[in-house]
Amino acid sequence: MIRSSLILGAAFVAAALPAGAQMMSGSGAMDPGNFHYYVGTWACMAGNVGQRPMNATATFTMDAGLLREHVNVAAMGKMKYAYTLEIAQTFDPKHHRMVATGLGNDGGYWVSYAKPWTEHTEEWVDAFNRDGLGRSETVRESQNRFSFMDWDKTMGGKVVFKGYCTRSS
Repeated sequence: MIRSSLILGAAFVAAALPAGAQMMSGSGAMDPGNFHYYVGTWACMAGNVGQRPMNATATFTMDAGLLREHVNVAAMGKMKYAYTLEIAQTFDPKHHRMVATGLGNDGGYWVSYAKPWTEHTEEWVDAFNRDGLGRSETVRESQNRFSFMDWDKTMGGKVVFKGYCTRSS
């Protein structure tokens, strides 16, 4: 995933996409990503490995099979400006996988994909990333908490970013 000093939002891409065939309420469209799980607001704590984690707020909305996420990290410490990130996720039925694209106010952008989840774990791989290709893993621990880790390579490598989120509404 993105490996900039303001990487917090990129980790939420991975967090936003567990799979499992379910129907979305109201639209009649399939929700094989089980995106509806994330709708609402989450309080998150995450950061680059070896650095102090930062607080963030992630807000998810769903419309006709498209999950939208807005991440906000307030300016603090050495960070002079707030970091914001917009992410959109959906299911690609042609390739039977979830896809996500994101854009941060630090100029970071990427496209990632994941196969349907196994048990409580989603595994994401970058198809394109401004900062080089990586991978991530998200574990849905309960209805109200998920955790995530990002690696600096698509295979092997080292964990460069990690965190967790808890539902706040």
